[in-house]
Amino acid sequence: MGMEKEHKSVKRKYFQRIVVLLLVVCINAGSLSWLLERKVEGEKGSESMQSCESQDIVYGFGVKVKEKKQKKVKVKVNYGNRENQNGKAWNLQMIQAGVLEKSENSEKKIKIAIIDSGINFSTDLPTIVRKNFIPDDECSVLYEDLSGHGTAVAGIIAALDNEEGITGINPNVELYSARVLDANLEAPVERIVEAIDWAIEQDVDIINMSFGIAKNIKELEMIIEKAAEADILLIAASGNGAEVAYPAAYDEVIAVGSITAEGIPAESSASGRELELMAPGENILSSGIFGGVFGMSGTSMAAPHVVGAASVLMEMNPEMSADYIRMLLNYSANLYGSIDEYGNGVLDLGYAVEINDKFKKLYEKHIKKEEKDKKKREKQKEKFWGEVLKAIPENEKAVETFIELDVVEGMWNGTEHEYAVTAGVQDLRMSFTAEQMKILVYAAKYPDNKSSGLYDMDMNPYHGFLWQRSNERNKDNIRILIGNSNYIANYIFLTKLARIYGNAGSFEKQEDINELTSNLEFLFNSNSDNMFKNDIDRMREDFTAMNLGSKTWESVLKGIDDNIKVTPQNVKLFIYGIAIHSITDLYAHSAWKQLETGFWTRIQHPVAGKPMADTADDVQYYPMRYLTAREAAKSVLSKAYLGEMGSLYEFVYPASSYSGYYLGNFAPYAQKADPVLFASLRSYFEKGDLDYNTSNYDFNKYDYYTP
Repeated sequence: MGMEKEHKSVKRKYFQRIVVLLLVVCINAGSLSWLLERKVEGEKGSESMQSCESQDIVYGFGVKVKEKKQKKVKVKVNYGNRENQNGKAWNLQMIQAGVLEKSENSEKKIKIAIIDSGINFSTDLPTIVRKNFIPDDECSVLYEDLSGHGTAVAGIIAALDNEEGITGINPNVELYSARVLDANLEAPVERIVEAIDWAIEQDVDIINMSFGIAKNIKELEMIIEKAAEADILLIAASGNGAEVAYPAAYDEVIAVGSITAEGIPAESSASGRELELMAPGENILSSGIFGGVFGMSGTSMAAPHVVGAASVLMEMNPEMSADYIRMLLNYSANLYGSIDEYGNGVLDLGYAVEINDKFKKLYEKHIKKEEKDKKKREKQKEKFWGEVLKAIPENEKAVETFIELDVVEGMWNGTEHEYAVTAGVQDLRMSFTAEQMKILVYAAKYPDNKSSGLYDMDMNPYHGFLWQRSNERNKDNIRILIGNSNYIANYIFLTKLARIYGNAGSFEKQEDINELTSNLEFLFNSNSDNMFKNDIDRMREDFTAMNLGSKTWESVLKGIDDNIKVTPQNVKLFIYGIAIHSITDLYAHSAWKQLETGFWTRIQHPVAGKPMADTADDVQYYPMRYLTAREAAKSVLSKAYLGEMGSLYEFVYPASSYSGYYLGNFAPYAQKADPVLFASLRSYFEKGDLDYNTSNYDFNKYDYYTP
């Protein structure tokens, strides 16, 4: 590691002092990465990696511009505007990320591996390949990322410019998602090693690592070296502790620290001589669940800014090595602040693009790819840096800073629920806090948790599954359908249940508990006319005595975060989350396709250890299933936000939504759930129902299965 580690401060420490020393130090320019270890008190066992981010959102900025002027730092101050006149978010404007037009037409698409908590499915994120490294943890791609951490990282890098959510630095890339961090944003080191090895096999160009650990682990060091030898650019968060964490601390990795909108290092951002670059990382808006927008902070959010910028430069220079891209990033960084706090300075993609041609000519003139002798390569780099310093001015432009910004903690928005943040005013039609988003996403996956008590697949009202079908026909020659769960009626019931909890006074006063119990009893007794008896009985059992199955609400919510309290509002959101699971599962569990023989069969789920392609969880397989499921999830989120009861409207989509597939029992289940509303919406359900589209049965004579 030795002298190479000094390269992380390549410009600031040496460029303006002893050029020769700098040139030696810069050989094999080490990269900085960081991994944050959030030690659990009393924790024992295998080493684990944790995300490098702050879950606490900062609402104000304490350092004034005046204090920065005292350090003779050049800044351009922007007051109260989150976006500039070109529509760029403040964080993209700060790094001068307005150069996408230079790379959009590139024939080479940069492949970026995001080793994180997964990426929730979205048409706004160009995720090409997904790999789940968490054993015994099946998940729907709609909400595979419980924390939103990996999804936010992906959005900063590559969210598409499509008027949905945010726009990333470089939408013209291919994302490879390696899901390693669990719901607590933790993973054993061996899982990280396996994921990096997988990324090498996928021949990716860049790896983003927004996680960390405090000490060096030999196996991790070895796989990092292997990735570097494969000419992969390695970028990691420096960490939110006092010192740069691993893998960011390795020479082969670029360590990225976090600065605020005011251009100062975040209070929690790691510092030290290993720090290489700084990028925006506090109160960053990025991609959330179901096409929404979410706010996060930490060096975890700073690292993907460098990844996005690096991908733009790679597109412009497809023939150049990762070493070249790293050198260009470091030299073009804005000469700003002290070495220990800012490393080589603030990321500046605009200046990197500006000097790229001259920088590349000098690189190609002096550094020969075929040269393997270390000493000779050192000599080559000495000459190269010497000419760079003479020919290309260092970046001393003013850094654009932003003060008096309104900070959004976490929000969801869709086409009909847009957000607007103006100077001093937040006009959010629909907004959830970070904690509320956690509850909703965790609950949306909860029925698939094997320890939840809701996981079993027999007589289960939570999974949107048409279980049985019969080839028998009644006296009128209409096929008899057998099913034990009306997924439409069950969804509506769950929203009613959520509303009752949300309207409860408290869980502390006995009179409030008595009133809640009475309301729950009335609900269960009044819905027996439009739900199957086994569904009502199962839900009554699961929600008896204000528990969820065999677990108390306290233990259920602690599965998300120890600090989440058991309140009527939190329980309400959790049940809405289960309703999201139920309605989205419908498009996976109850979707049927036609075989070449003419027969219809349910689209099967993938078998453990087998490829996911052409199965229910493959988002590209009859893709309208997942697009429609996402729209349904958005509708339920609006119900959760407003505290409203669900209805048949959440299932109403045009005929094109059922492209190549149909749903089982769709129309009769809708009729059973709400006969009055169904009369006016009948055509929508007929178009999506399997039996209506495969036989001309008399709808009014349809036989229902009654337990």
